[in-house]
Amino acid sequence: MTSARRNAFVLLVVAALVLISGLIIAKKPTRLGLDLKGGVQLIYQGEPTPQVPKVTPAAIDDAITTIRKRTDALGVSEPEIQRSADDQISIGLPDVKNVARAEQQVGSTAQLQFYDWEPNIYSGPNQLVDPTTAATNNAPNSPIFSLYQAVLRGSKSLPRAEASDVPAAGPSKAIVQKFNGNQQKIRQYYDNKNDTAGDKYYLFGPAPGKNQNPKLISGPEGTCQELLSDYTDKVSHGGPKPAPRPVAKNTQCKDLLTSLGTAGPPQGSTVLKVPKGVLVIGAQATTGAKPGTPPPGYFVVEDDSVLSGSDIKNPKQETDQSGAPNVTFQFTNFGRQQFAAATKAIATRGVNQVLPPGTPPANADQRFAITLDNQIVSLATVDFHDNPDGIDGRTGAEIDHIGSIQEANDLAQNLRIG
Repeated sequence: MTSARRNAFVLLVVAALVLISGLIIAKKPTRLGLDLKGGVQLIYQGEPTPQVPKVTPAAIDDAITTIRKRTDALGVSEPEIQRSADDQISIGLPDVKNVARAEQQVGSTAQLQFYDWEPNIYSGPNQLVDPTTAATNNAPNSPIFSLYQAVLRGSKSLPRAEASDVPAAGPSKAIVQKFNGNQQKIRQYYDNKNDTAGDKYYLFGPAPGKNQNPKLISGPEGTCQELLSDYTDKVSHGGPKPAPRPVAKNTQCKDLLTSLGTAGPPQGSTVLKVPKGVLVIGAQATTGAKPGTPPPGYFVVEDDSVLSGSDIKNPKQETDQSGAPNVTFQFTNFGRQQFAAATKAIATRGVNQVLPPGTPPANADQRFAITLDNQIVSLATVDFHDNPDGIDGRTGAEIDHIGSIQEANDLAQNLRIG
């Protein structure tokens, strides 16, 4: 198996195994009302699911590690996370005031998605990269360093309905009938269906200095109320009526910011909205990066997810015929169809690339990306020389040449927790 092909298969293992870590802990938080330095305590109960029929100690351990990563992302100081029973996890979050928000961010299932990479990158405001020219300028692999600049680009972009938005097996009869065979409406329906999130609101503070980008205060959130809840909660708890204060000219959530006045975020703060169908995702983390470390850059992409973690099944750590450790897995029927169609489209683009003289051959490679909680965990090529028709996936897939058994176990654990 070639390195490029193995890389593509790594994407699928991530989906399958991270799905396990997300599903093994049912979203059943219990608020105990305990005062932990002004914070909250949550109890999560492990429950079996069709994908994970038995709650094991190892699965609970993986879930604890995942939750630690979530609390690091929240910026919680000294969280107390521990097993409280064979199938329960206790989470103490000091200094956290918004309990509902903590429950949502700490306990929600990890969102893992697959994207056909080159056609879905915005190279400018509302300007998608042309895959036929991307090989000459390598544009899709150039992240935006500033989160503010990425969100600003995303706020000026809109999704588009295309034939590739329709499932590989074709539109359902019900949808064809619903839209009387109108192809544009059918594509629009599936384009919306492929979206993994709705509108996303980001709150940025005023720029700290000349030629400096504003820093993120909060977000993304789905509504203005959620984004500004830390400020509205203070006002609603009987404090003095805030004095009026001007707000930024082109900000979103203007009415709510105006009503908050001096009780709101710092003067000059701005709210930007990235619309449904467009995403800002973090670039792949550098090797050895600590949990909670910001990504090294950002991409703005059309939110046309091809596959999700629910389209993979039966991941197993096994050994190949020579006794070397590997990881195998299968697809659901829908997942196999989607994977085969996506890798075929990617391989076809690679075959059709015409490179100018002197251009590195690798520039013709086309990619398949996987994101976990809107951050790239792998960006792999599909080797169109070995697989000009894509990768069928009828017999599943595997990762070979992992190394020692310990390395294979470590890889499996890392993949399970994202």
